[in-house]
Amino acid sequence: MTLLSNKRNAIVVAIIFLLALVMVYVNFVQPARDQAAQKKRDLAAKTAMLQALTKQSAHKQEADPNNMLKLLQARARIPELPYEEELLRQLRMLEVVSGLQMSGYQLEIGNSPLANGSAKNAAGGGSTADKAGQLSAKAAALAVPIRISFSVSGDYDKLYRLLDETETANRLIQINQLTFNVQPPKQVQIHASKQTIKAQLSLTAYFAPGLAQYFREPLPVDYTPPAKRMNPIY
Repeated sequence: MTLLSNKRNAIVVAIIFLLALVMVYVNFVQPARDQAAQKKRDLAAKTAMLQALTKQSAHKQEADPNNMLKLLQARARIPELPYEEELLRQLRMLEVVSGLQMSGYQLEIGNSPLANGSAKNAAGGGSTADKAGQLSAKAAALAVPIRISFSVSGDYDKLYRLLDETETANRLIQINQLTFNVQPPKQVQIHASKQTIKAQLSLTAYFAPGLAQYFREPLPVDYTPPAKRMNPIY
C-alpha cells in the first residue's frame, strides 16, 4: 500500500508540474513571442519605408539640372505665390521707365478664366468640347490669375513705351483691355504741345501654386520693411 501511495503522489506531483509549465507558457512565454514577432514586423515595415524615402531623396538629388533651370526660368515669369510686393515693384518700375503717372491700383486674385471656358465647352456637348473642357480645366489648375487695373495720364509716346515695357517685364503680364479717353483740340495749332491721353488698363499676371513643391525658400523680394511708427512726424 505504501508503494502504491508513493506512486500516486508522484503522478499527482508530475501532473501539477506539467500544468504549471503550461500556465507559465500560456501566460508569459507565448505573449513574449507574439510581442517579439510584432516588433520584428514593425521593424521590417519601417526599414522598407526608410529605403523608399532614401531612394526618393536620391532621385531628387540626381534630378536633371536642365529641368531645374527650366523650373527657375518658369518661376521668374510665373512664381509659386502671388508676391504682391514684387508685382507692385514692377508696376512702379514701369511707371518710372515710361514717365507716366499711374493711379487707382487694384489687384484682385481670382480663379482662372480658363475654368469658365471649360464649363462653357462642356455645356456645348460633343467629344471635342469635352476634350477641350478637360484641357482647359487642367490649365486652370496650373495658373491662378492676378487681375490688375489702373489709370494713366500722359502723351502717346509715353503710353506706347509703357505697353512695350510691359511685354518685356520679368513677370508674365497679359494686357487684357486698354481704353482711351482723348479730348479733341478745339482748333488746330502749329507746334502745339503733345496732347494728354487718359487711359484705363486692365492687366493679368499669374502665379502657379504647383511650383511650391520644387522650392523650399520663397523668392527674395527687395522692398523696404515698414517702420511701424505711430507718429507720422518722427
